[in-house]
Amino acid sequence: MKAVTFYQPGGPEVLRFVEMPEPTPGPGQALVRVYACALNHLDLIVRGRGPTAGLPWPHITGADAAGVVAALGPGANGVEVGARVVVNPAVSCGRCSYCEAGEQSLCRSFGILGRDAGGGNLSRIRRPIRQDSA
Repeated sequence: MKAVTFYQPGGPEVLRFVEMPEPTPGPGQALVRVYACALNHLDLIVRGRGPTAGLPWPHITGADAAGVVAALGPGANGVEVGARVVVNPAVSCGRCSYCEAGEQSLCRSFGILGRDAGGGNLSRIRRPIRQDSA
């Protein structure tokens, strides 16, 4: 799998197009084949300053990804392989009272893909399935 990573803060010159291990979806997760990932201000800030303390290098930016479901993990339902999806950039525990009430942004472990966890600038991303009403 291909990914755009960086190993140190800096400008575009620090970006590297690298091969990474292929992820597999875990329980309740979907593996999304990424077809598009936006470049936004968060990506520029993170690359300029480096990722939040404690994240491993290399880091992958990209909060805003979209693609097609490539595979489903055990117990994953609510979406089918081949479905076009937008990746929710919210990272949360999924278990606290806020998460269970649909208020992930109030979770104590709330974060954003590409800043607090590896982002969507890669070929495939594994994410928990969550249905939001339109």
